[in-house]
Amino acid sequence: MNQFEQQCFQYFVERTKFDTRFDIEGYSGHADAYLSAKTLPSGPDTDTVDLRVAHGANRAVSLSVAARTFFGQPAGAYYLCFYAYTPFSAKIMVKEKELGEYTEAKDNQVLTHYTLGQSYFVARYKNSAFTSDGVLTIWMEGQNLNENSEMPKLWYRVCDHEDEDECNIENKNMGDGYLCELDADGVCGGASVHVTPGAGVVA
Repeated sequence: MNQFEQQCFQYFVERTKFDTRFDIEGYSGHADAYLSAKTLPSGPDTDTVDLRVAHGANRAVSLSVAARTFFGQPAGAYYLCFYAYTPFSAKIMVKEKELGEYTEAKDNQVLTHYTLGQSYFVARYKNSAFTSDGVLTIWMEGQNLNENSEMPKLWYRVCDHEDEDECNIENKNMGDGYLCELDADGVCGGASVHVTPGAGVVA
């Protein structure tokens, strides 16, 4: 993409009961990324943008069935758009998958997820190579927050169960600990989780 240019890609969501995930692997340059249901946006700051994707060289955006329903488009056309501030190139991968109660978190990838009020989502990080004690650093930043509502909180669970389905976390009572609450700027910065050998999943 050239500098100061918008380029959009249309993806047709077919499965109304599956989550949709866009993985964006940046190769060069800097660009805003944003999603729009139904309508092709004319730029990153227009009213037709439904979700802005967090910045990062490698990033992903997960659209749950509930989020797509909220956007008025559980299935149908979605536009993933980029606006380049410098010449930009990236690889885009799209998956429709029955993710259940969690979405996948990856090393050095910024994940954007639209969560409705009075609900939760789980980002699950899996690594079979935990061979020594270590620390995972987690950042969370909120967008479109309602100042009159309680700020989102971040909880975690470290799990080494052979059955991954047993590693889910549905509420704070299932977690190992509390990390942080978003501050007035909508940021929970640099929260750390200690992991030990044998830990396979962090939720």
